[in-house]
Amino acid sequence: MMAKLAAARAAEHKKREEQLIIDEAERKAEEERKRKEKEEEERIRQEEKQKEIEVARAEYLRRKAEGDFLSEKEKLKRAKDEQARQELLKQIKSQESAAANRKDNKKEHYKKKKKPVKVEAEEAKDVPEESKTEHEEKKEEKEEEEQVDVDWEELAENTDRIDAIIKPKLSMDLTEITTDNLSNTEGNEAKESEVKEEETKEEPTKLPEKAPEKAPEKEAPKKQPAPKKESKEERKKVEVRAPILCVLGHVDTGKTKILDKIRKTKVQEGEVGGITQQIGATLFPRETLEEHANSIKGILDVKIKIPGFLVIDTPGHESFSNLRNRGSTLCDFAILIVDIMHGLENQTVESLNILKKYKIPFVVALNKIDRCYDWKGIEYASSKASYERNTQCQQQFNTLMNKVILQFAEQEVNACLYWKNDDPESFVSMVPTSAITGEGIPDLLTYTVKRIQETLARKIIYQPKLVCTVMEVKVLEGYGVTCDVILVTGELHVNDMIILSGFEGPIVATVRALLTPKPLKEMRVKGEYVHHESVRGTIGVKVCAPGLEDALAGSPLYCAHNEEEVEEYKREAGEELAAMIRKYISKHGEGIYVQSSTLGSLEALLELLKSNKIPVSGIGLGPLYKKHILKVMKASEKKGDREEYATILAFEVEPDKEADELIKKNSIKLFKASVVYHLIDSYKKHADECLYSL
Repeated sequence: MMAKLAAARAAEHKKREEQLIIDEAERKAEEERKRKEKEEEERIRQEEKQKEIEVARAEYLRRKAEGDFLSEKEKLKRAKDEQARQELLKQIKSQESAAANRKDNKKEHYKKKKKPVKVEAEEAKDVPEESKTEHEEKKEEKEEEEQVDVDWEELAENTDRIDAIIKPKLSMDLTEITTDNLSNTEGNEAKESEVKEEETKEEPTKLPEKAPEKAPEKEAPKKQPAPKKESKEERKKVEVRAPILCVLGHVDTGKTKILDKIRKTKVQEGEVGGITQQIGATLFPRETLEEHANSIKGILDVKIKIPGFLVIDTPGHESFSNLRNRGSTLCDFAILIVDIMHGLENQTVESLNILKKYKIPFVVALNKIDRCYDWKGIEYASSKASYERNTQCQQQFNTLMNKVILQFAEQEVNACLYWKNDDPESFVSMVPTSAITGEGIPDLLTYTVKRIQETLARKIIYQPKLVCTVMEVKVLEGYGVTCDVILVTGELHVNDMIILSGFEGPIVATVRALLTPKPLKEMRVKGEYVHHESVRGTIGVKVCAPGLEDALAGSPLYCAHNEEEVEEYKREAGEELAAMIRKYISKHGEGIYVQSSTLGSLEALLELLKSNKIPVSGIGLGPLYKKHILKVMKASEKKGDREEYATILAFEVEPDKEADELIKKNSIKLFKASVVYHLIDSYKKHADECLYSL
């Protein structure tokens, strides 16, 4: 009985296991079916979404061409332009009809001329006389046709000039900077056209003579050469400065790596953690730009007229928003680096908002195209040629690119590839690049030159007035505390008296030395510097002068030539004192002490500490000395039992021997690091340990 019961239970258990296996198989099959359905739905949804984007873009372009998005002012301007064109068309038709009338009148005149007085002579025509008359008539007709052709040539010139005036322009070429005589030539041509109209109205009724008809031909060439000669002379006087470019983007998108590929340096490899933590500047001379432009001739042809670029490289980490903001406010044009694999990231969006806020024109470098599967790259090749050659990667590239375009659209920015951009005023151009192979770098530089020369011709004219901004304050071995400044326009000389803002008040100092890195060398990297007696914009310069320890980065630098100017500039500098930094210091004198190698990194540290609600009692620049430790000891007396506040955060600085002994003797906690957020993490861990020990 028990055996039968056990057998029954075993059979039932086996049946249940089989049923469970069947159910599990059915469940997996159902899940697989649902997954495939979901994938199919997602694919269809993506295709529909892409079609909607394409339809919306086509509709937008159609409506834009029809003028639906124009403001009232633009519509009125377009109407006036159309009216001017219609008037020009009427003028052309009237001259055409006048020329035809003159031709008909001449024919009638010569027909009358060859009619004999007697009717009998008409029947007996002399053959030589007839051939002579016909020859004269043909000769006169030929002269008349030549005269009509000359009129049309003059009219074509006038049409081009009027078209150039009434056509709405958003940009100008560098060669057209000094066309001051344009208005005078317009007035002269208008008067000439009025005189011609009066002559054409009178000529049908009164037979024209040869002398009056040829008179305008002789006068026109005399009037036109004079303005041209003047404009050439004026153009020679114009001096164009190097525009300032700012490179922005998220951390690890390849900003410094792209600049390294252009400079043929290894700055990025030498940076701690592989990330930029200081602001830097590099001068790209005209020869470098021409070399890259010549390598893609036929794909993108541009005549380079600017002396070069001054490129500012900014950090991409979130802690360095202050440096990104500082670099972008100085620049004339920007390059926004986007990782094609990740699209728009947090700091990319932040950088984009900065560019929109200050209305800075920019192009997008769509970096890391070499990471597309099976991409076959060629060193420094055109990205357009590489895209057309790598047919096996085009589908993946297009998918990633469309994702980036959609993300830009979410930020209210239209974007497309630069070789497909017919409307650069409405669409931001994207240049595919690779910082590894160098592909797209010639396209990026050449297209940037093209856009600058089209849109910023007036802005980059050199001005003698000094415009100079402090970018960074740092200690340079052998020179002490120096200021990295961007000299936009004007001149600086050794022994000039300079005034700039500082933590404790305006700083007045005398320039001891002016140092610049060699062309294509990064200013923030230690190396050989070129000494100058004087420098002129646009250039990045290290200014060596006494008393710069408290200089405030981001403030303007003034140059005074007399005592009155010194007092005036001191007042201006006093208004820009360290309010931006003082907001980080605790009013009650409690908190940790922060020491940094540069002011930019110090600002980033203070911003990060403020966001983590960590109070700061004092700050300093350069190596840690005894005086700094004494400040910490004095402040720690007010802190009572707050052990976590007896701390020094040191970014890229070391204490000297005396300071180190004081730190150990007084049980002061010292945290050192070369990466900003590592310091914050170390202090947080220490603060938690102090809290738990209580």
